[in-house]
Order: sequence, then structure tokens, then C-alpha cells
Amino acid sequence: MISLSWIRFYEKFEAYPLDTVITVTSVRLSNCTADDEEEEVRSLAAQFENICTYMGGILKYIQEKGLNNTEYSVNYEDGTDPFDTDNIDIIKSKLKTIDKWGKNCEIKFSVNAVGESEHETQKTEFRWSFSPYANWKNSFALLRLLGSSDDDDISAESPLLTTCGNMDELIASESEDEFFIKLESIQCKVMSNYSN
Repeated sequence: MISLSWIRFYEKFEAYPLDTVITVTSVRLSNCTADDEEEEVRSLAAQFENICTYMGGILKYIQEKGLNNTEYSVNYEDGTDPFDTDNIDIIKSKLKTIDKWGKNCEIKFSVNAVGESEHETQKTEFRWSFSPYANWKNSFALLRLLGSSDDDDISAESPLLTTCGNMDELIASESEDEFFIKLESIQCKVMSNYSN
């Protein structure tokens, strides 16, 4: 999303944007079982938490690995990661269910790139569509369960962190199948904050 929005900005202004702001405009999730409104809210939150396990911290990773010590900045709107489970209240109003079971989930983004002057702006809309049964989603959900095991006294409230030597290779996967194969063979260490 970031590179495509920068390419479009460059095509228009013949320069790269100095500031890029990403906004999550809507999140529609399927397979949220509910008999009443309260249960639907809990089911939506649980489904979204699985996505947060995968998406949380990705922008910070990009900032530190790719944009550190450069003049370019990329941030979420208001500077808060909407995919951090601690910030679920920020995105709660944008979460909706898809009535049809098994239909692809969808997250819509707006990327606003700004150049040297306020007149140099380029807004690009993106839609990320994925299966509720996607391998990556289920794999990261299993990692979260591993990280929140009561036997290890790890707080279920703390975000899950994984570290591995070949994270760049994992992120560069070109398909879900390739990602899943690499995820199965990954040498990683699960980390989390321990409760005191």
C-alpha cells in the first residue's frame, strides 16, 4: 500500500511524499456467531483480535527497518496503531459483521501522502480482502493462544511478540501458501510481558 501510494504520488508531483498517513476506514468480518447484539460485539472483537496478532506492529517494523534515519515518515492517523489490541476502542465503531457465512473479510484503508507543501497531496484508497479461513490468520491465532497459556503465567492481555532471524523473508512471501510453508519452518522465539 505504501509503495503504490508513493508511486502514484511521484507520477503526479515528480517527488516522493515526506509524510504518509494511513487510516483504517472500515472493517467487515464474516464468521462472527451471535444470538444477540452483545454476543455479536464479543465475537467481532475476538475475530479482530486474531487480525491484530498479525497486523499489530507492522508499521512500526517498517518505520524501524526501512525508514529509520530518512526524511520520510509513515504513520497511522492520530499516531495510534489500530491493530494493537490495547487500542480496540479506536476502531470499534468501524467493525461490522458480514451476514453471509464464509464470505471474504474486508478491511478498507485510506492512504494520504503529503509532499513539501500542503497542495501536494495524493489520497489512495485500498481494500484488503481475505478468507476467514486463511492459513496466516489461523496460524497467528494459534501463536496468540500459545502466548497466553496459563501454564506459563503469561498475561493474555499483553500483545504477542515473536522474533526470528528470517522475519524479512517471511514478510516478503508472495502468496498465502508460500507464507504458510515458511511459517511452519520458522525458527522463532515467542515473547510476551510477564505479569508481576
